[in-house]
Order: sequence, then structure tokens, then C-alpha cells
Amino acid sequence: MGRQLNFWMTQSDESEFVNRLIQDDAVWTQRALPYGDDPSMQEPEQWAPVDAGQHLIVIRRSEWDLLEWDHIPKSRYSDDPHFKEWTLVGTGPSPAFEWYTCVRGPNYIVRGRIYFRTDWLAGDQIHVKPEEPTRWFDRLTGWLRRRGSKTEYSRQFIMPDAARSAEGGSVEIKDHE
Repeated sequence: MGRQLNFWMTQSDESEFVNRLIQDDAVWTQRALPYGDDPSMQEPEQWAPVDAGQHLIVIRRSEWDLLEWDHIPKSRYSDDPHFKEWTLVGTGPSPAFEWYTCVRGPNYIVRGRIYFRTDWLAGDQIHVKPEEPTRWFDRLTGWLRRRGSKTEYSRQFIMPDAARSAEGGSVEIKDHE
């Protein structure tokens, strides 16, 4: 289970969100790494918008030591010829959330999202994450909601610069490519 918020952001909107994360002393790393690599802490100042989209893990600096990852050497499906071994970051009880940034083209923005997994499976046991990381995520989604414009669907918001661009006709707001 988890919580999520979907949004459309320009580079400017993303920059505002990163500035908000700085207030919480948050850092980030890539969610998917080459097999065997361990995540490295990236400072907010190292963040740069990527129009092709990014899949990041965001965590508060004070909780970095609680970040977990798994090196995945093989597919769960023995007949998967396209599987490549890799490292998945943000697993288990990690007090972190996933940030799928928006994909942007010259005249469109594709929806992005933040997602916080509230529980995880260990063996045959479901565990629930502590309340504070969940509250932190809720505070961040509240901040985004207050800034953004609601769409016809709950949990989907158009951020201010993206809304201006869409209203001005310079970009189309899209759910997917």
C-alpha cells in the first residue's frame, strides 16, 4: 500500500519543489542503479531537471543511514530474455519516497508523481512504516496541493507554471506519451 500525488510540472515548478525539499534537509539518489552499485547521496544543489524524466528516491539527510536497497541478480521469471541485473533503491522500511519527474517535450508535459510506500513485505509478514516519514510525505503533498490547481481527478494537480503554460497554449497537459 502507499500514498501518491500526481502532477504536471515545468522545470520551474520542479525547481520550486526542490527548494521546498531543501527546507526539510532532503537529499536524493537514483532509484535504479547498475547491479552491485550502492546509492550515493546527492545534494539538492546537484539536482537538474531532465526533460526525459527521472526516477528518484528522496529521503531526509538524517535518515540516509536507514535507506535500504537490493541488488537484483536475476529475474523472478526464468524465461525473461530481456532481464538485466540491477540495484533497486528505496526498498523495505526505507523512510523515503519515489519521485517520477515529468517528461516534457517542446509542446507537452506528461504527468509525474511522488509515491510513498507505507508498508513492506518481509517473508510472509506485512510491516508498516513509522508514522513520521508518512507525516513528512503528507506535509509535502499538502504543500503541492496548495500550490497546484485541481484537475477533474483527485490526487492530480497542475503546478503553477505548468498551468500558465497550458492556459497560454504553449503546452498540452498529457497523462502519458
